Amino acid sequence: CDGNLNLTDLNMCTAQEYKKADQKLNKLYQAYTAKLSSAERKQFTAIQKSWVNYKDKDCQYTAQGYNGGSIYPTILNTCLTEKTEDRIDDLENYLEEQNR
Repeated sequence: CDGNLNLTDLNMCTAQEYKKADQKLNKLYQAYTAKLSSAERKQFTAIQKSWVNYKDKDCQYTAQGYNGGSIYPTILNTCLTEKTEDRIDDLENYLEEQNR
């Protein structure tokens, strides 16, 4: 999303960035949960669902001041991407620990 993009392009670009981050997170989630016992998988799935709910609500709150405005999708998607990238770091660390 670098360069001189108009707002429509910026909104589309940030949506694509979020989609890529979400896909990476989903792959890591699958890889990590495959290494867990049934009980651990059940527990982690509940944790992940809570995290997704938190991420969505927190980013909606963060972007609410722009609701109805043309910049709203960029603000929302940027927040979603940042939180997802943070969670990717968490899962990469979990996987690394699991592989030791």
